[in-house]
Amino acid sequence: MQLAGDSGRRGWWQAYELPEWFNLYIGLESAASSISNFETLLIPGLLQTADYTRALVRQAQPTATAERVDRIVDARLKRQGRLTGDDPIRLRAVVGEAALHCVVGTPDVMRAQFAQLARLSESPNIELRLVPFSSPAYAPYGRPVVILDFPEPSDPGLVYFDHLGKGVYVEEEAHIATHRQAFEMLVGGALSTEDSARLFADRG
Repeated sequence: MQLAGDSGRRGWWQAYELPEWFNLYIGLESAASSISNFETLLIPGLLQTADYTRALVRQAQPTATAERVDRIVDARLKRQGRLTGDDPIRLRAVVGEAALHCVVGTPDVMRAQFAQLARLSESPNIELRLVPFSSPAYAPYGRPVVILDFPEPSDPGLVYFDHLGKGVYVEEEAHIATHRQAFEMLVGGALSTEDSARLFADRG
């Protein structure tokens, strides 16, 4: 409850005129100490290049003005600041193989995105893995999921989904534990971080 209240206060994200439900998520993300993220079709937002994000927004919101697109891109790049600095957040990102084939923008945009993933794989606070189509680990999840952990040791964390233009949170400890178990199954069925990095580098 305290985190939700804090996230509703004036933060840097408020200036970007994003949907209120997403402002809440960014506030919680900003307070988190670690993030576990599984994406089925797209590259995780915290790892996207500016061009990938811009192309994605244009495809998803074809009527958006250039100013609106730039605002969304700038906000996403600002969020990525949590990955660097004196106290970087820990990110465990698992990406489905479909993200390699779901073209966002042009082939050049995709190559630059894969090259960035290869570079980010070298960061000590980022664990990046690819789940191949052949892996049985796809079974636990049919859609993207984010697990947020916070600095307070007694805090059980939160599970977050995007659903029909709003954020959905799972707060019950038993359900959070189930999601954690499913995420570890994804990690166990994914390629190693080294093999994943090589695959991204080959496509970059």
